[in-house]
Amino acid sequence: MTRGQQTIKGIYILRESGECLVSLASKEHETDEQLFSGFVSAVLSFAREIGAGELSGFMFKEEKVYCLRTRGLIGGHACKHRNSRRPCV
Repeated sequence: MTRGQQTIKGIYILRESGECLVSLASKEHETDEQLFSGFVSAVLSFAREIGAGELSGFMFKEEKVYCLRTRGLIGGHACKHRNSRRPCV
């Protein structure tokens, strides 16, 4: 991976309750889909609860998680990145 390049590692559709409905993940991102979706749901709910508003995602050192909440569902994808603030495409 070259500098600034990003790779989608997983695509998820979940309920706001945290239940994962659909999960498509690369070998490198294999994780417990229910744990991951529960975590994403909790982070989004926490941000809303403390008055931070609606999050569109969050970032770790080398991974970004983008989210879109609509009609009781959350769609999201996780991507690996290095030294980039650009969204994964």
